[in-house]
Amino acid sequence: MSPLATCSLCSGTGQRTLLMPTAPCAYCRGTGVHPLSRMSCTACMGAGTVHVPDDAVSCPCCDGTGRAADHIWPDSSLYCGCCRGKGVVSQEMARQL
Repeated sequence: MSPLATCSLCSGTGQRTLLMPTAPCAYCRGTGVHPLSRMSCTACMGAGTVHVPDDAVSCPCCDGTGRAADHIWPDSSLYCGCCRGKGVVSQEMARQL
């Protein structure tokens, strides 16, 4: 190996990082957000549409998302307690969920 070459395992740092095998969090479905933490839009009751005579249109309050606007509920997205907001868990923990 030449003096200018770097180690292919540690990239010249002298340390190796081992990554644990992960799987998407089943509780939050990989979003990292607690599934019950988002408040529903009160105008459309979470449906994303409002009914007008003979039609249904996208809710103007939530833009069709069914979720409360972040400026109304700034803490409406709480992180998932299972994956701590990362969206992934170790494969061992995934088997337990």
